[in-house]
Amino acid sequence: MTINKKKRGYLSFILSLSLSIGITGCTKITTKNNVKEEVKVKEVEEEKVLASFKTSYIEDDILSYKTTLEFEHDNEIVFQNKYSDMEGIFTFRGNSLRNSPSFGYADLNDKELEILWEFRTASSSWGGGAGWTGQPAIVKWPKELRESMNIYDEFKGKEDFTEVIYGSLDGNIYFLELNSGKATRDKIKVGNPIKGSLSIDPRGIPLLYVGEGINESGVVGFNIYSLIDGCKLYELNGSDKYASRGWPAFDSSAIVNAATDSVVVGGENGLLYNIKLNTTYDKNNNTISIDQKINRYNFSSSFSRGRIGIENSVATYANLAYFADNGGVIQCVDLNNLKPVWSINGFDDIDATLTIDIENDKPYVYCGNEVDHQG
Repeated sequence: MTINKKKRGYLSFILSLSLSIGITGCTKITTKNNVKEEVKVKEVEEEKVLASFKTSYIEDDILSYKTTLEFEHDNEIVFQNKYSDMEGIFTFRGNSLRNSPSFGYADLNDKELEILWEFRTASSSWGGGAGWTGQPAIVKWPKELRESMNIYDEFKGKEDFTEVIYGSLDGNIYFLELNSGKATRDKIKVGNPIKGSLSIDPRGIPLLYVGEGINESGVVGFNIYSLIDGCKLYELNGSDKYASRGWPAFDSSAIVNAATDSVVVGGENGLLYNIKLNTTYDKNNNTISIDQKINRYNFSSSFSRGRIGIENSVATYANLAYFADNGGVIQCVDLNNLKPVWSINGFDDIDATLTIDIENDKPYVYCGNEVDHQG
């Protein structure tokens, strides 16, 4: 993908990057010198069912917090390592661990990248094309679901149809065919520039989640759209009366917990949100609606120095959420009660998303910060 900050923007896709090399089997790569290399990838281990961790909570002078709770979950929130049964990339870096930005596998004949197609966007005050994280969702829709949505007729019956869904700095969401770059349905006009990566519901439910990154006009917040017809179902205003910070943007890419019908997302207003959707999806009548309830986690820390915006995408393991803020505080929060388990000083602004790797059944969190406030 390319970023063009001129008055016209572009989205460019390289097929080799989109498909990548997968996680199972054996792939042969041939170089231009006809030297064959065999890359062996270990088989995926049997999926372990995670349970909620029972843990203690911190009470100290470094971190203070408060919660605003509108609901209680019927079941405990427990994210499993497998994020979806469908094929594709549904959120930034692929899953709730934020460690799987690709899917599928490819037999590569040579080690070169080739641009197969380009797509031109409009522009905003921030330019056009891709912004910030700017990762597209890529979904291979099941036939029944594909036929129920407003996809153009030429693609509805197409075998192996794969859709690229992309939020742009021009304030629009574009829908494109992976192989050709052709538009697959009408764009969705969100309004304000989209800097972060949108998310698609991984449960086989036609819902799209996207935040707005720059305040150009109207309400700036976190939006939920129906993928049946492209209509907006809900917008969470980032100018939240419960927030400690006035900046309303959402660059965080949402993650969905299937078992509890809930969404987790961080705001640049300094709030961690857990949204109960109460989704009603009627396949027979092809309708979908939500009746949202929201739990909020608000915090302050001496480490943050007043800079509490969450620009990165929340990562989760079981019932634990991991994120950082603009002041450098890294936190672990229990999603079932929105209480902090631990926090540490990351020393400077952390915009990058934390990544979780599981080693010997233990989660290890990786992050990097900026050289910003420290000079």
